[in-house]
Amino acid sequence: MSLPTETVTSAASGLVFENWYSDGVTEAYRQAILTAERDFQAHFTDPVKVAMSFDLKPMDLAFSAGNTYANCDGSTTPPAMNVLDFNCFLNRFSAGCP
Repeated sequence: MSLPTETVTSAASGLVFENWYSDGVTEAYRQAILTAERDFQAHFTDPVKVAMSFDLKPMDLAFSAGNTYANCDGSTTPPAMNVLDFNCFLNRFSAGCP
């Protein structure tokens, strides 16, 4: 399924996502991405634009076992949980969560 490039905005947030999807991305996966992005937008008011590229690949057992990456980039400066963690998680997710 080929999905169009889309821009995801929220009136209450400065966080903007520019999403590109490969042919492997299903509509269900796209909806999960949008849900996660809307959750992040609920926590950010500063103007930030994030360009994302998505593909659907099989996940390894570490991800399916429930290993998570809340503070994926290991930052310690407040706020430790930030948009860089989201980007880090997506990179690990697309690589099969090594």
